[in-house]
Amino acid sequence: MQAPPEDANPLNRAYEAWAARTPVVCRGLCVGLAACYGFSWILDLQRGLETVPFRIVRRFELWRLILSPCVGNSLLGTVVALFVLGDGVGPRLEQSWGSMRMMIATLTASIVINLSFCALCYLFTMMIGSAEPALAATSGGWPLLLCLITIECLSSPDGTRPLPCIPIQVPRDRYPAALLLLLLILGAPKLSLSLGCAYGYGYAKGYLEVLKPKPALVSRCEAASALACVTSDSTFVSAERSLGASAFTVSGGDWADPENPSAVQRGFGTMLAEARQAAFPPEPPGGQGRVLGASAPAAAPLVPTPTPPSPQRTARGNRDAILAAAERRSRQQNAGS
Repeated sequence: MQAPPEDANPLNRAYEAWAARTPVVCRGLCVGLAACYGFSWILDLQRGLETVPFRIVRRFELWRLILSPCVGNSLLGTVVALFVLGDGVGPRLEQSWGSMRMMIATLTASIVINLSFCALCYLFTMMIGSAEPALAATSGGWPLLLCLITIECLSSPDGTRPLPCIPIQVPRDRYPAALLLLLLILGAPKLSLSLGCAYGYGYAKGYLEVLKPKPALVSRCEAASALACVTSDSTFVSAERSLGASAFTVSGGDWADPENPSAVQRGFGTMLAEARQAAFPPEPPGGQGRVLGASAPAAAPLVPTPTPPSPQRTARGNRDAILAAAERRSRQQNAGS
């Protein structure tokens, strides 16, 4: 039986290599966010999926609590979300918790953050006597991303981390608050982002133990046949194979903490480097070279190439030859007479 032909598309090969080393939940979140952003150019998904308190409370459109982080993302927001979920923070949490706990915790965080937003909006409605806060809308993945970043930073609070685009090192336990302040200064939604950061601090500090998935629930979900599409994946991290706190140290393997890096390269940076190298392979030094042991090509003989005569020189030579032939005939005729 012949082996399947190698894929000639460098981008496809790089993606397959990234997918083979990225845990299944984080990979699914990245693909889902990218797909929703692509569909947003064709369909208006935001109106049907964003969190609107009035539609959730009065019309029971509960799917908005889970799906609102998938819509309303700009191109820059989508790229940042892909790097957070697929190149460090997300995979480290999944290696630490396990894939099933990561999925449950992510869904719980989205539901609780959006429910808190709805509750505060209705509270403001009762305080000011206007229905405008109940019709407010929020969407986008930043609240959920900030929640995961907060949990990841507080899971290994020692050390520092630089703020994006600013050369300032911030202690890891204060990094989420500093990042929140930076985003608020840049004009990000204040209420939803603050709720995401607060949920992350409360989850990591142990104030929300009731919302953490219990081991019995995780075991039942891993054994459920309805989730076989997730648990049968080769990158699925079961509860038994989860690394716990060691996921944030050198022993964390491919997705170890940036301050304690692993020798193995991973993430989108590696995927882009592989695609670039496959698409534009470097040339060997010294030109194309030749096979070792082969004889060198014979040198061309040093014989000058004859240049063709110009039309002027050709016409002049023909005229001289005609005159010489005529002069010889006249001499012969004179000698015969």
